[in-house]
Amino acid sequence: MAPVSVLAFAKRRLLVRREGERPAIAMLDLGAAPLAGRADFPLGLPDAPRLRVADLSPEAELPPGTELRELRSLLPVLAADEVRVAVRALHVVEWGRTHRHCGRCGTANEES
Repeated sequence: MAPVSVLAFAKRRLLVRREGERPAIAMLDLGAAPLAGRADFPLGLPDAPRLRVADLSPEAELPPGTELRELRSLLPVLAADEVRVAVRALHVVEWGRTHRHCGRCGTANEES
């Protein structure tokens, strides 16, 4: 079985690897130190069922060779498939961050 990979955001900034002049989305292992204790959510992509997204804590130490970049600034330089995944990931992590409880009854949401 393929390992679980996680895209990471800090607010609306995506964790990327610096590769020359063109950044690339950084994929972390689910158990990576910057993700410790953080909620993660499945992206629900049929072609990448083990891909998840997490919101980093503000104090997280970033892995060497990575940096946080505003997603909007990455749109012109990422490949179309990477943009699709990154935008979907931002939507999911923002939903997870802002919708922790049911809007009707107030019960904490759980992953099904």
